[in-house]
Amino acid sequence: MKNLVKWIVIAVLFVGLIVATSLLYNKLAKEYKNDDFAGNISSGSESQNENDKKAPDFTVLDKDGNKVKLSDFEGKPVVLNFWATWCYYCDKEMPDFDAAAKKYPEVQFLMVNATDGVEETVEKAKKYIYLQGAVAYSFG
Repeated sequence: MKNLVKWIVIAVLFVGLIVATSLLYNKLAKEYKNDDFAGNISSGSESQNENDKKAPDFTVLDKDGNKVKLSDFEGKPVVLNFWATWCYYCDKEMPDFDAAAKKYPEVQFLMVNATDGVEETVEKAKKYIYLQGAVAYSFG
């Protein structure tokens, strides 16, 4: 008998949890119904302010220590990748970026290293990027 009561209590709690979750979902769905979570992504039919399409400008150093700004490439297609030498996935994707850069020379590939001066240094990044054969050099 005690097991039956225990299972009934568990079932009632479970049904209560489902009902509470459903009510909360419906309340939140009404509150956020008209919010645009996609930001400035457009289907193409809507016109947008030109500034809404631009990434924030920033400056990095290239392999020779020269300043490079993202705005230097305005009007050109740019692939922007942030990476670090200790990042496993960065290591695996670098050859694909290299191949894509060779296949699409009209696209500027900016590989921005997450240099912090402690775990990630410019020296490590330069050595790594040369080993990978990447075509763009930019260090944060």
